[in-house]
Amino acid sequence: MRNRKLQMLCEGAILVALAQILSMLKLWEMPWGGSITLGMLPIFLFAVRWGTRWGLVAGFAYGLLQVMFDGGFAISWQSILGDYLVAFTVLGLAGLGRGREKGIFLGTVLGGAARFVVHWVVGATVWAMYMPDAFFGMTMTSPWLYSLLYSGLPAQMRRLCARARTITPNLTEAAFLLDRPYPGEHYDRTLIGDYCRGLLDLSAENVIITDVSFSPEETGIAILSRSSQQNEPEFLFRSKFDGVFHGTGDVFASFALAGLLQDMPLKPAAERALDLTHESIEWTLREGQPLRYGVQFERVLKKL
Repeated sequence: MRNRKLQMLCEGAILVALAQILSMLKLWEMPWGGSITLGMLPIFLFAVRWGTRWGLVAGFAYGLLQVMFDGGFAISWQSILGDYLVAFTVLGLAGLGRGREKGIFLGTVLGGAARFVVHWVVGATVWAMYMPDAFFGMTMTSPWLYSLLYSGLPAQMRRLCARARTITPNLTEAAFLLDRPYPGEHYDRTLIGDYCRGLLDLSAENVIITDVSFSPEETGIAILSRSSQQNEPEFLFRSKFDGVFHGTGDVFASFALAGLLQDMPLKPAAERALDLTHESIEWTLREGQPLRYGVQFERVLKKL
C-alpha cells in the first residue's frame, strides 16, 4: 500500500512536470491570454489512472506551475483563481473515466469540457469589462456570448482573411487577428502601421483599419495596399460624434465594397465609404432615431 502511494506520487510529479513542459510549447496563443498546447494530456492520463481525487490534486499543482512559470495573464485575483487554479484543477475530473471502457477518451472529454466551462464563466464575469462594442461584425451586448466566441472565432476569421482581397477590421478585430493585446486608447501611427503590415501578412491584398483615432475630435481609417510603393498606411479622418453607433463597421465595409465593384481605386473607394458612413450618422442624429436601430444608411444609398 505504501509503495503504491509512493508510485502514485512519483508518477504525479513526473506527469505534472511533463504537462508544464508541454504547455510551454504553444501551438497558438491568444491576445488576452489562453493558448493551444498539449499540456493537459499528462494530467488526463494521471487522473484516469489514479482517479478523480488525485487527478484534482495534480490539476491544482499544474495550475500553480502555470501561474508561477508561464507568466500567468490575469487582471485580478479573481482571474488568477478562475483562469488558473480552478480551470486547471477541474482537469482532474478526467478521473471519472477510471475503470471504464475507453476511459481515457471519456476522461479527456470531461476534463476538457469542465475547463472550458470555467473559462467561459470567468470570461463572462471577470473579463466582461473588456467586451468590445462589436466583435467581427457582430454587436456585442452579452458577455456570455462574447466569452463563448472569443475562444475559436479569431482563428477561423484568420483563415478567411487569407482568402480575401480586402479586409476592413476595426482596431479591436485587428488586435485579435494578430494575436496582440488590444491597445486601448494609447497607440500611435507607428503601431497602426505595424498592424496594417501584419494584416497584409495574412495574405490579404488590401487592409483598411477602421475606428482609428489620435485625438478626441477625430476618427477615421488607415489604408495600406500590398501594391503600394510605400510601406506605411495612409490616414483619413472625419469629425467624431459623441456616442456608440452600432453597425457602422458593416456599413463602411459595404460602401467600400460598392466602390471596389465599380472599379474605383482603393483609396477613393475607402474615402467615399468614410464620407457616406459619416453622413449616415449625421442623418441618424438629425432625426433622433434610437441608436439601437443602427444608422440611417438608406439616406445616402443614392450617392453610390
